[in-house]
Amino acid sequence: MRKIKAILALSMLALLPPVPAAGEGLDLDRFKKLREEERYAYELAERAYQSGNMELALNEFDKFLKLYPNIPAASFAQFMMGVCCQQHRHVYTAIKEYQKVLDYYPDSPEAPQAQWAIALCYARIGEPERAPAEYQKLIDAYPQHPLAAHALWTLSDLNLTEGKADIALQQRKRIVFEFKGHPLYRQAIDWLVVRYALEEKDPVAAREMSWRVRSKEDTEMHMAGLYRGRGKELRARDKHGEGNEYLQRAIEIYRNFGINFPREHDRVIGCHFLVADCFLDMEKPDEAVKQYQEFPKRFPKEREKIVESEFLAAGCYVGMGKHEEAVRWLQEFPNRNPWATRHFPSCLKRIIEIYKSLKNEDLVRQWYALYLKKWPGDDGTRLEFGLYLEKPAGAWDEARSQYRKMENKFNGQWEVAASFHRQKKAEEAVKAYEDVLNSDFGRISIAYYQIGQVHQFLTQDYEKAIKAYTLSEYESPTHLFRVAECYCAWQKWDRALDTCREIINFFDGSRIPAMQFMVTSIYEVRNSATFKDRESAVAVLKSILDHYPGTPAASWAHLKLEDYGLVVTGGGVSKD
Repeated sequence: MRKIKAILALSMLALLPPVPAAGEGLDLDRFKKLREEERYAYELAERAYQSGNMELALNEFDKFLKLYPNIPAASFAQFMMGVCCQQHRHVYTAIKEYQKVLDYYPDSPEAPQAQWAIALCYARIGEPERAPAEYQKLIDAYPQHPLAAHALWTLSDLNLTEGKADIALQQRKRIVFEFKGHPLYRQAIDWLVVRYALEEKDPVAAREMSWRVRSKEDTEMHMAGLYRGRGKELRARDKHGEGNEYLQRAIEIYRNFGINFPREHDRVIGCHFLVADCFLDMEKPDEAVKQYQEFPKRFPKEREKIVESEFLAAGCYVGMGKHEEAVRWLQEFPNRNPWATRHFPSCLKRIIEIYKSLKNEDLVRQWYALYLKKWPGDDGTRLEFGLYLEKPAGAWDEARSQYRKMENKFNGQWEVAASFHRQKKAEEAVKAYEDVLNSDFGRISIAYYQIGQVHQFLTQDYEKAIKAYTLSEYESPTHLFRVAECYCAWQKWDRALDTCREIINFFDGSRIPAMQFMVTSIYEVRNSATFKDRESAVAVLKSILDHYPGTPAASWAHLKLEDYGLVVTGGGVSKD
């Protein structure tokens, strides 16, 4: 019973209930046939419904129906009485009103909607066992109506839940054969294709069904995708034998694609790679390598794809743990593909990465040296080599030697300074940054800032750090934040507060709350009764609440005030 309730609930979410949208009302043909007094009575009821006054709307539709029970619009009025009751949560009464549509106006446009509504009402009021019979009545009485397709789909869902897959299959086939163009048409076809291909193991039926909405080429790719997906799923559940069977079916489709559709050149190429992917799914990298190695023979003109296949083959060797084989394969790349000169550097870089993964420092150095001998102007790779020499090799002097060989001398000079900084050699770092100041005018601001960083965090010479930050004016007010931090570390509280106020007074933006928190922290650390620091801290926190309500900063201000034993309403968001 719970499953039935769940299925019907999902159906109600997926399929729109038969409640007209505001302003939709009676169809135009029937509306035009209304006489003046009939139209007046109808519009009274319609306006009440649109305003949301269901009780008034119900009374007006009832009056309309009693006055004009035999006109074409009467069935609509009767149906709307059911809608009003349903909207008013009088569901049992709504069922009775809908039933009157079926009893008195069985051939009206509203009759199928009323039958559908009755089924939904039973599902909503906790009597889902009665809903299937009502859906079936809709299918039997109005077999060509679009709602019959929805009823078939809902019943098929119930049958699948109850293990009646054969009945569900027939119901969804009926949607396909009788409701072409319906919103559920494509959904039913896709379900049937999967059912035939994977459960019934009937690829012929699956293809014939798929051809209704796909070309033959797309159908083959779809079938292969289904088989591959099922194969991977089974292997993930440790059913390797069954999984490999499905993957093998996918491989057969991919391999035959070029024979069946030779004009689909791009797809044929894609299928070649997909075959290799399937072998990798089956954990057969050696077969994948063979597939990649066959590519240049089959498609000698597809040069970029040849390069891709070569590199993928090398990756397979690495995956198999055959690192030396991968290196040999990459070394021979230029001989096999002399035209691919722009890819030669990538081969050497891949070899370097292989030896890095093996943590073979000597060979990493050897291949970097070979690379830089061939392409000495590649500053990016030279920088990469230098960073490798720093860490993990720990060869700082060798690294700086590489930086000094960079073609862009300014970049090299900067990296030398940064290297001393990373090594925490303060004196050498400051001297190197000063060399940057004297030669690279584009980096003056950041160089002063880095000198400030060295003095703040390495030498703790806060006076020199403040001087360097002040000269830098780096990304204002970033440099002033650092100045304030230095004054705090130096315990020069007044100067720190002055700097914080300078930021608050002259800058705006998201950093201001952070600065106000720093001010609060200064008051807390100094904690001077003479300067009334406690009162000042509370005032700043309240200011955050006033100026930044509803923000994380306000929440933190609330929490800080609680530390002071104060609870302030308004401002922040919840503690959570």
